[in-house]
Amino acid sequence: MKIAILSVSKHGKELANKLKINLEQDSTIMQVQIFHKNAKNNLNKVFNDFDAIIGIMALGIMVRISCGLISNKITDSAIIVIDDCGNNVISLLSGHLGGANNLTIKIADLIDSNPVITTSTDIHGFVGIDEMARGLHWEIMDPKLILNFNSFILKGEKIGLFSNKNIDYLLYDPKISKTYQYSPGMDLKDNFNRSNQISNNFQENDILAVNCSEKLHDMDLNSNDSNLKNDLNKSILNEDKNINNSVLLILRPKKLVIGIGSRKGVSKDQVIISIKKAAEILNLPVNRFDLMATAEIKQDEKGILEASNELNIPLEIVKMDQIKEFESEQMHPSEFVENTFGVKGVCEPAALLIAGDNSKLIFKKTAFNGVTIAVAVSDN
Repeated sequence: MKIAILSVSKHGKELANKLKINLEQDSTIMQVQIFHKNAKNNLNKVFNDFDAIIGIMALGIMVRISCGLISNKITDSAIIVIDDCGNNVISLLSGHLGGANNLTIKIADLIDSNPVITTSTDIHGFVGIDEMARGLHWEIMDPKLILNFNSFILKGEKIGLFSNKNIDYLLYDPKISKTYQYSPGMDLKDNFNRSNQISNNFQENDILAVNCSEKLHDMDLNSNDSNLKNDLNKSILNEDKNINNSVLLILRPKKLVIGIGSRKGVSKDQVIISIKKAAEILNLPVNRFDLMATAEIKQDEKGILEASNELNIPLEIVKMDQIKEFESEQMHPSEFVENTFGVKGVCEPAALLIAGDNSKLIFKKTAFNGVTIAVAVSDN
C-alpha cells in the first residue's frame, strides 16, 4: 500500500512525521510520503497515485476538498482523517474495498488513538462481501451487487458460497463463519452452462455467492451428501439469474505468490515459520497462497523445496536472466544481493514475475531468520 499523509498545521506535521516512521516499519506498507500545507492542491496531486490518503486536519476540510475527486467506490483511494492532536482516527472513504477501515484500526493502535468506523456490517460484527473479498484478494465481478448482499447480511441472513475448489481457508476467521456458509468441491460447471446470463464470465476457480435464504437455511451446505448438493444445484442454478429472491455473484480469487530468498542451507522449518509469520501479518491463512517463487540460484535449496511440499504450495523457479532484466519501482534493491549475484533482489522480483503483468506487492521484502519473504498479487 502506498500512503500519502497531508498535514496543514505545525502539530499535524509533527504527527505526520511520527506516523511515517511507524508505518514504514510495516511490511504491508510500500511507501509513505508527507505533503504539508496547500491541502487541496496536494490532494489533487496524490488522489489517483496513492492507495490511501491520510489527512491530518479537520474532517470538514477533507470533505470539502475531496468531494470533487470522488467518482467510484471500486477505484477511489481510501481516505482517513486524524485530528492534529491525534485523538481520533476516522475512516472516511473506501472503508472496505480501499482498506480504510483496517488502516484506521492499525493507525489508531500505532498512535494510541480512538478508531472511528461507521460502516454498518463492521459495527454489527459482520463481514461485508466487499470486505471479505478485499481481505482474501478476491475480485468482485459485478460490484453493483455489493449493496444487495451487504443489506441481506445486515438482516441476519447468511450468504452461501459455492466453489469447484476447496475453500477451507475461509474457516480461519470466525467472523466469516458467522456471516457465510459454504460448500467446497461442488460441480458447478454444468449448471453454469445452463445459465446464459453468467456462464460466459465463469471460470474454473471462481466462487459463487448466493443470496437465497429460503434454500440455504433449510440445507446443510457443508454436507458431503451428493444428493443434497444436486438438489442445491437444481434449486439455485438454473435459467434465471434471480430465482426465489436469490441473487448470484461471481467472486474470482486473484493469484497470490510468495517470493522466497534465503541464506544457503536454511531448514524447512525456517522457511515454513517465515511464511506463517508473513501470512499472520497479512491476516491470511497459509493455504490461501497459490504459488511459491524463487530464483534459479535457489532451485536446489532443500529447505525451500521441502517447505513447498509440506505446505502443498507449488514452487516456481524464475530464471536469473529474467530477474536481471526485470525493472519495477515497487522493489527494494539489496546492494549485498546485487554485488553477490548480479541482481537487485530475489524474493520481490520472483513474486512479481510469477504473479504476472501489472501485479502488485502486498508484502515487501522482509527478513525472518535467514529467509526473506515478499508477496505479490495478480492484477486479475
